[in-house]
This record gives sequence, C-alpha cells and structure tokens, in this order.
Amino acid sequence: MTVRKVVWSMVIVLIIATMVLSTIDPRYETVNPAFRPYVDVFEFHYKQKVISGIEFRELEDTAVGTCYFKTDSIAVDPTYWKYANETERLILILHELGHCDLRRLHIEGKFEDGCPQSLMHPTVIPNQCFERYQEYYITELFQWNM
Repeated sequence: MTVRKVVWSMVIVLIIATMVLSTIDPRYETVNPAFRPYVDVFEFHYKQKVISGIEFRELEDTAVGTCYFKTDSIAVDPTYWKYANETERLILILHELGHCDLRRLHIEGKFEDGCPQSLMHPTVIPNQCFERYQEYYITELFQWNM
C-alpha cells in the first residue's frame, strides 16, 4: 500500500469517527434515568437538549436539590425524591435546570394568595400553587429574559 493510500485511509477513518462522535453528547447521557421524564418536559419547552448532568447525592442542610454552576451538574437528595410526588419532582427538576441551563437566580416575589411568582423561588413551590399557576410558571421560566 502506498503512503498516499495510507494517509487517505486515515483521513477517511478520522472523518467517520468525528461524525459518529459528534452525534453523541456525553452530557446527555449523564442524566440518571429516574429524572428523564422531567428533563423531557424541560427540553420540550426549552426546544433543545439540557447540558446539565443530574444525579442523586446526599445533600446538606434542608436542600433537596442543587445546581453546581462550575460543572453544569445537578444533585438531588435521594430521600426527598423517594417521598416526593410527581408534581414535586417536576417542580424540583424544572427549578434546578432553570439554574444550570438557563442561568437563572432565585426570585423571591409572591402573589397576593401567597404563591411564589416564579419557579425560581428559593423555597419549594406548594403543589396547589403549581397547579393554579402551571402555565404561567412554565412561560415565565423560559421567557423571562425576552
């Protein structure tokens, strides 16, 4: 085999490898399957894949979830998750992805009825508030800077 054929063979292999590897986003694979249904809701509204990995990890104090901005990763307390209902789980994942993927900070305002004005409120949103304001919360989460 000539040198020219060897070089072209290597170029072709590199091109194919690059094409294959570019379709696999390793961050997408770092979402624990337990979180996938809730991440899918986020991605549906966000219109793109999340960049944050999500895993279970024991957390300190009263935190039930946290975003680590430097690593684009989210930790969720397994005990909270075990006892949380579907709505509470969705609220938590939307909130933490709001931090990590949308780079949102906490918003402390409340409506007259006492419900938080944003999913980015620093406390856990009560189920009845989420049910009452779900459409507003989703819109506000993704369109806050538009």
